[in-house]
Order: sequence, then C-alpha cells, then structure tokens
Amino acid sequence: MSIPPRTAARHTARILDWLGLRLVFILLTLTLFVAVAGPLLWRGWFHTRPPQATSDLADSMTLVITLIATAVGAYGVVAYKFISTRLEEDLGERLEAETSTWLEELDGRTRMPLARLSLDLSIDHWRRYELAIWKVMRYDPRVEENPHFKERVTAAIAEGMKAEEYIDAAGEDADRYLKFRIKNNLAYHLATRRNTAGGDGQRAFRLVEEMQGLYTDVQELIELLSRAGPPPASGDQEAALKLAFYGLDLETIAWVRLRFGALEATRRGEEQRAQGERLLRALVANPYIGHDDRQEFQLKYGALFGLDLPMPKPAPTP
Repeated sequence: MSIPPRTAARHTARILDWLGLRLVFILLTLTLFVAVAGPLLWRGWFHTRPPQATSDLADSMTLVITLIATAVGAYGVVAYKFISTRLEEDLGERLEAETSTWLEELDGRTRMPLARLSLDLSIDHWRRYELAIWKVMRYDPRVEENPHFKERVTAAIAEGMKAEEYIDAAGEDADRYLKFRIKNNLAYHLATRRNTAGGDGQRAFRLVEEMQGLYTDVQELIELLSRAGPPPASGDQEAALKLAFYGLDLETIAWVRLRFGALEATRRGEEQRAQGERLLRALVANPYIGHDDRQEFQLKYGALFGLDLPMPKPAPTP
C-alpha cells in the first residue's frame, strides 16, 4: 500500500523538523567522542596503541571534520526553515478550505447571526471614523486624507462586504430588514471612501437599487422626493411619518448621489447631485425627524457640499 505524496511529505517534514538544529549538536558530539574516546577504543578493541599521526595530518583531519559538521549543520538549519514554512502554508490552506466548507454547509438561519456580527463590527468602525474623528473636526474635507481615517473606512467596508455575503447566501431565510440595513450600511461606507477606480460607485448604486427593491415604500419616497420642484407639503402626515421612518436610510441614498455626483462634471452628475439635494431638503424640512439629526444634516452637508439647508423646525405639539 503506497503512502500518499502529501502524507509522505508530512512525515519527512516531521523528521527534518525534529532534527533541525539538533543535527549540529549531534555531529559535534560525535566528533568530540571520536577525538576523546579514540585511543581507548584502539586499546580496548584492537589491544594496540593508536597510530601516531603527524601534527599536519591531525590538523587537516580536524579542519575537514569541522567543515563537514558545519556544512551539514547549515543544511539542517535551512531544511528546518524550509519545511517549517511549507508546513505553515499547508496548514493555512487546510484551515481556509475547511472554513469555506463549513460556511457552505451552514443554512440560512445559521448565517444570519454571522451577518449581524459583521454588520455590528462595520458600524463600530463607522463610529470610530465618523463620530470620533470626522464629526469632531466638523466634517473638514481634509480629514478624508488622514491615514487613520482611511484605515477605518476600509475596515468598515471589509466587514460590510462580509455581512452582505452572509445575508445574500441565506437566500429565502434572510431577514428582509436586516438585509436592507446591511446594504444601506455598505453603500454609505463605499460612498465615503469614493474609490471610483476600484468600482465603489457602481457597487454603491447597485446597493441603492437593491434597497429600493426590498421596500416599495422607499422606492415610492425616492420617486416622490426626486422630482423637480419644492418638497411635498408637510400636511400629508402619512407621507411625513413614512419619510421619518426611513429618514436615515434615505440620507444614505442622498449621500451616495452627492458623493459620486460631485466627481462627474456631466449631465448625469448634475442630476445625481440635484436628486440628492432634494432628498436632503425634504428630510431637513420634515418635523417628524429628530431635531439633532436635522442639525447634523445641516453641519455635514454644509461643510462637505456647501448646501444651505433650511433651519430645522421643532416638531409640532400633538
């Protein structure tokens, strides 16, 4: 019965791994043993005196033995390092393959906790780059070039993409609102990084379309608020409450349109900026959206896009 090549390689690696640096000490010990016990072996086994070697021959033999021991020892060290590296790579590949197999075997209900975990981690990175840095600096555009800021945004996107992968793989078992939040979250981070060469724009607009497909209310609100002209009258209480419920989600859509629209000096870019601005004006004018949120919209979009949004009004007393 033949041993599989992979198994034989592992056995060889274990043997060389055990030898490693020990090989040097083994050869040195043997050399010292022969040098010290040689005369005794001649008298004990052959019952004669050991041959007398000249000093030149003894020196030459010592040098040869030393060189051989050093060469073999060096070979052992190199072999040890090589095999260790190969074993680490092999272990990494096996862990990655087993993890992928494990994830494929998960059902939809088991994937959703993983999606929630990745979403929470992504939001935590958002708190660190926006609330802890950008907001404190009153949304100074120069903060976007800060390496720590970029690192946090990239980390938020990485976790957001994991969350999207988990929730999409859940299929029909996926929670619809959780899916909506995950796509909303990732679209916001992509628009923050705004790496057009890396496809952030296309991916962010694709996520916005998927968000609208999940909830028809969002699609109807966007169509209503994206029309030219003033925002709808606030007397329509049902529409105003619906707008307040999806307010932060619509802010993400406005953020995507303004961020990427600002990069395009084209008619399409102008339309994106105009639609994003109309969404924001409707949000700020809505008395059912929190006062702090509307003030935040004023500060953020005034600093980054120069928008002069109306002062928020307090919510009417029922």
